[in-house]
Amino acid sequence: MRQKTFEIVSKDEAIKVANEMKRITANSSYTISLKVLAFALSYNETRNMIEPICEAFPNAILTGVSVHALRYPEDTQDIVEFDDSPLIRLSFFMFEKANVTQIIYDYNEISQGKVLTDIRNKMSETSNLKGVNVSVVGLSSNISDFLEVI
Repeated sequence: MRQKTFEIVSKDEAIKVANEMKRITANSSYTISLKVLAFALSYNETRNMIEPICEAFPNAILTGVSVHALRYPEDTQDIVEFDDSPLIRLSFFMFEKANVTQIIYDYNEISQGKVLTDIRNKMSETSNLKGVNVSVVGLSSNISDFLEVI
């Protein structure tokens, strides 16, 4: 697996990232998973900004689109001032010899208990499992429960 992470603040920068990643992945058979963290942007603004990347990689598995209101500063020096400037941090995960499976649950349709049972079952049924990426959206989920299952 290879990972490449970028930070973008505009659609023009997304086009540059798409072009660079096309160059990096040329002549390869990577399975690509893309994790997106957006700060101070709405979901629709985020989707619009990363559109060139999604168009350049239509078979990429888009995971973890998380929208956050603010970012912690890089160096707090005992002062907590949040950064409210728009930014998207996206990571390309490139797999040469792996299967990537995405599973999405909606707590409006299924309880967290059933989700945890289902995840536990899927993990135990998967041979040669090498990794799990959990992205929790919303405040109603407790990540600790997922980590215990994993």
